[in-house]
Order: sequence, then C-alpha cells, then structure tokens
Amino acid sequence: IEHVLPQHPAEDSEWMKLWPDEQEQKYWLNRIANLVPLTRRHNSEAQNFDFPTKKIKYFKSKSGTSSYTLTTQVIGIDSWTPEIVKERQKNIEKVFADKWELHLDDYSDAENDTYELAGRGASATGYFSESDAFIVLKGSKISQNETEGIPLNISEKRKELITSGVISDFCFVKDYEFTSVSTAAAVILGRSSNGRKEWTKIDGRTVAQTGH
Repeated sequence: IEHVLPQHPAEDSEWMKLWPDEQEQKYWLNRIANLVPLTRRHNSEAQNFDFPTKKIKYFKSKSGTSSYTLTTQVIGIDSWTPEIVKERQKNIEKVFADKWELHLDDYSDAENDTYELAGRGASATGYFSESDAFIVLKGSKISQNETEGIPLNISEKRKELITSGVISDFCFVKDYEFTSVSTAAAVILGRSSNGRKEWTKIDGRTVAQTGH
C-alpha cells in the first residue's frame, strides 16, 4: 500500500506547498483516499517523489500499468491537493456504503459532532458534552508509552485511568469525561498536547477552527 501524499515529504518539496498545514497532512495521511495498492516493484520505485513523478512511476514504468482500479483512477488527477483528497474520500465512502449497505446517513448527525485524534500509535474519537466537558469514546486507543517530557499530572492521570479500569490494554473500555480537551489529548498521546489544535473533524478542521 502506497501513500500518495508521502509519510515524510521533504521540506523543499512541492508537497509542502500543496499541504502547508501539518495537522491536515497528519489527518489525511492514512485515510483510504490517500492510499493506493501497488505491486512491490511499483512501491519501491515511487518513494517520496512529487505527484507528477509518482504518477509516472505508478503507471508508466517498464513494469507496466497497475491493474488496481483505486490506483489507475489517480492518473487522471492533475494535482494531489487537500480538496481533491477530501472529494475522493467522499466518493470512496459512498461506494463502500452502497456496496456494503452501511446506510451512513443514519449516523451522520452523531458523526458531525465528533472529533478524531491520532499519533504515536494512538487513535481516538471524542465529542463535547452539553456542559463543554470532552467525552472520549469507548474503543479509543492510547499510546503505549510516554515521552520523557510528559507533564507529571498527565502521567499520573494515565496511571489512574489504567488502575481504575477505565483503560485496559491501552484502550478505553467505556466512555470517559475529561474537563479539558487538551488533557484528553495528552493522556491519549502520552505527551504534552494542545487539544484545540490536535483534535480534528473528518474534514480536517481543528477544535479551534470550529470555534468551539
């Protein structure tokens, strides 16, 4: 599986001009819209080239043309911008919903209220309660280790949640209410965190950008 937007784009690359927001990069990096299946040979050739070069490596190398539909769709795209990836994500989700009869509309209201967080092996979902507390949902996973610079109160909070059984095997076993969105993010990531910048909606907007 190849990331079209690379995992580690060079600072002077075209990618950084198209994706200047680091949090937006992080949010969309592992989404299905940014992933394409390739043969092993294609994958080794693609590397971190800018988009026009990656397309040539995908489709016009001596190895031949990829037979994967998700991959060949990319050849008709001129530039791999955030807007293109977001639209591609919607289209792919629609195909999944139709073919697997997921009926995503039944859950749209709830999804519109949720934020997501990922990093350091963690993956979590949460939302603001009516009292503006932040609820981390059952099934959210925390990082298995802490950074050296983690604040003492955050480290102690992680231990408390594990000891009390709220977190088991690095996973929330029930919903949990935090008084601060940043505390929630720091506990999950195992490091200091500005939760208003790191929790994002599905469209990439942060808590700060949504005005919450």
